[in-house]
Amino acid sequence: MPHPPSLESLRPTSPEYSPPLDSRYPALAEARLASLAKPADSLGALEQWSVALCTAQASLSPTADPVCILVFCADHGVKMSDETLSPYPPSVTGSVFRALAAGVSCTATLARSVGAQLTVIDVGIAADVSAVRPTDEANVLHRKVAHGTADFRSAPAMEEAALQDALAVGAEAVALVARERGARCACIGEVGIGNTT
Repeated sequence: MPHPPSLESLRPTSPEYSPPLDSRYPALAEARLASLAKPADSLGALEQWSVALCTAQASLSPTADPVCILVFCADHGVKMSDETLSPYPPSVTGSVFRALAAGVSCTATLARSVGAQLTVIDVGIAADVSAVRPTDEANVLHRKVAHGTADFRSAPAMEEAALQDALAVGAEAVALVARERGARCACIGEVGIGNTT
């Protein structure tokens, strides 16, 4: 399980999206956890995450609703230059992007089953997916930074400027679902053939 965020990392970077954090909440949340009928720290990292969530929401009864799922899609240059690295061709990334937007992917089905709002983002799909539009099933963002990355075996996968642009797309997408959809929790995933290389 990933480590929970530090209190400092929870501070809002965009004041219009979040109120300032109340510094009392880490101690209040820890006291609440200590009052429960369980051994101290028996839930491990889950307790640290709950303190972070209580702090972020300034509540001892935080909620994750509404939940938004963001799926960032891009192709990997290492796969595009070596077909043997994956049993699937790079074109699958664009196909999965289309399936997500149409609501016929596993992720879209799961999102629908739990009432989560789905947003799919083209950050660097090699294929042209610009005709894919938002549907009743998913919001679609076209924020292509490049048509896939470079092959990292022979050059940096991304130049610094492209990396910063891609990170800015991620920040924009999270801010968008917080502002426009009221998301209290954003689950983030990715699609890209060659992503495990």
